[in-house]
Amino acid sequence: AYAKVQRTLRREIAAHRHLCFTLGFMMGDWPLIAAREAIRQKRRFSVKLDRVEGPILQDRAQTLAQRAGVKLLIPAAYATLRHVLSKSTVALLQGADTYDFYASHAPDPHCIYNTHTSVAEQISPIDLAAKQTRVRSGAPLRIVYLGRAAPMKGPFDWLDALHRLQSQNVPFEATWLGDGPNLEAMRQRVAELGLTHHVTLSGFEDRRDVLLAALKDSDVLMFCHKTPESPRCLVESLVCGCPIAGYDTAYPRGLIAQYGGGVFSPQNDPAALAHTIATLHADREGLASLIAQAAQSGTLYNEDAVYAHRANLMKRA
Repeated sequence: AYAKVQRTLRREIAAHRHLCFTLGFMMGDWPLIAAREAIRQKRRFSVKLDRVEGPILQDRAQTLAQRAGVKLLIPAAYATLRHVLSKSTVALLQGADTYDFYASHAPDPHCIYNTHTSVAEQISPIDLAAKQTRVRSGAPLRIVYLGRAAPMKGPFDWLDALHRLQSQNVPFEATWLGDGPNLEAMRQRVAELGLTHHVTLSGFEDRRDVLLAALKDSDVLMFCHKTPESPRCLVESLVCGCPIAGYDTAYPRGLIAQYGGGVFSPQNDPAALAHTIATLHADREGLASLIAQAAQSGTLYNEDAVYAHRANLMKRA
């Protein structure tokens, strides 16, 4: 379909005033083909990148042949992306991890965020106060995660950290909402670790109100992301007044840079993450303050504000 699609892209690029291409990586990526066509036509354009793809491909490669193929692909793909970025007018880079990796290759880079939450969905002052009151009472911690049960999300690190909390006699109730290739193995691991009475693996859930209610009802979203990505669940957690606690990268740090609302531990270290959560359990007044900070950070992320900001940047291209 290459020739047919290229002709379509050539015609549409010539006909439109504002151009924005959401780049993937390299193979079979139509936006990349479109960006090359815009360069050929000497057009101004913006590009958008959601994540740093190389480590994600490396994480997904299972066989020796796949790993060898990824090793050969990555340098060529990055070279191509750097070339397109250098020719762009505006670069929209999702989250601080993506921004830090690509910004130096673009003439006008900007850090952006994806969110589909509205102002009306932010946690109410009444619900926020009720959550803080419950936390101060010493009730068991309510821990949650929303996302795919897949290797890049670190599901077994997540269970390891919970097992360590159990060993330290930290009272908690934990829920993972999401389906994926590791879900059944997670259920087996829960049984092996004796976490059956503390951990709920709910599986697939697509009802938005249920997901947001789970965040508003939880004391902390604990995450163990293995690759540099920009998961929307962290933004939604802040909007719901649920502090974020997990592996330290630029993306979560950037989300809370202005008002706070998160605590982080070294990458791939479930023991350190368990210690971080245990510290929150021991300091309930500090946790209540962190909840308030998370809610304030969440006010920065509503779709009207973030997409108006993005549209204004795209108009510059």
